Amino acid sequence: MPSGNKKQNPPAPVDYYQLPADLEYEGANLFLKFWVDRLLSAFFLVLLSPLFLILAAAIILEGVIFKDSRGPVFVGQRRISANKPFNLLKFRSYFIQDDALHEDKADTIWFINERRQTRVGKVLRKFYLDELPQLFNILRGEMSFVGHRPWPEKQNSEVLALGFQSRRFLKGGLCGPNQSLKGAKERPAHKFELEEMLLESYMSRSALGVVWSDARLVWETLKVVFRAEGL
Repeated sequence: MPSGNKKQNPPAPVDYYQLPADLEYEGANLFLKFWVDRLLSAFFLVLLSPLFLILAAAIILEGVIFKDSRGPVFVGQRRISANKPFNLLKFRSYFIQDDALHEDKADTIWFINERRQTRVGKVLRKFYLDELPQLFNILRGEMSFVGHRPWPEKQNSEVLALGFQSRRFLKGGLCGPNQSLKGAKERPAHKFELEEMLLESYMSRSALGVVWSDARLVWETLKVVFRAEGL
């Protein structure tokens, strides 16, 4: 009598869009992108300086009124950009006294992303205003306006171990293909495919073409911001 526990074949692996593992990319056509990044970040830091002061004052004022909301205006976390570590900056949007409850997430994006938000922090996160201090990261050449979201070292290594190559070559971005498609019905099977496609598109473009491609992605991301689809 045949056994009722039939051995099932494992599901066939999904073939994700990936660039070759032996890919080498010097990025000579990215020089204009990096100069535009730095010039625009300096411009927006000056232009938005009143907003920076207002947001900083709101965070401080909330701490004065509510004892549980006290803490630094800015927070940083060690992240990886183009295989190099740096300190990513954000406006604080969470209760700092909860740090001990999230020690197990200290070296992951969830240490910030899955926190209980302050009253001001809820507004900052909804409109992505907590990300504005990353203009300083762009000005220092640690990030770009467009690229993958920079992750802590352990999580970044896990992405590379999956065979996705773009994070080896591209700087982390304030905007990017995944952010621009937030809320879209049709997306690739794996979110890291979009990063691979971004790198491949850069490889096939002129320096001016790269900047034009970035401008389009920034605009698509801004439309998401205007819809207030932040966390």
